[in-house]
Amino acid sequence: MTLRTAFVIAAFVAAFLLAAPAAAAQIGLCMARSALIETLTADGQVPTGERGLATGGVVFEVIAAPDGEWTLLLSRPNGVSCVMAAGEAWESRRPRMSGEKRGT
Repeated sequence: MTLRTAFVIAAFVAAFLLAAPAAAAQIGLCMARSALIETLTADGQVPTGERGLATGGVVFEVIAAPDGEWTLLLSRPNGVSCVMAAGEAWESRRPRMSGEKRGT
């Protein structure tokens, strides 16, 4: 990953942190991923399957509820996950793959 890419990712995360609603008091909360997922699941959120791998094996993933409430997690290879941002009005859209026809 280039320095520019790392900066873009950092800016993206910072924008989410600044845009998070006041009710998202759990920003910065870190614990074992399994415990954090259990906590979020109890609140009605479930893993969306939308995730990305960053430098050092860090994974960013979205956990969301059917009503649009969402949480962005950062998970480290050691099993610790942290809440990076939270918000509302999450919309999941699967992009078309190269060569995939519309409507599939």
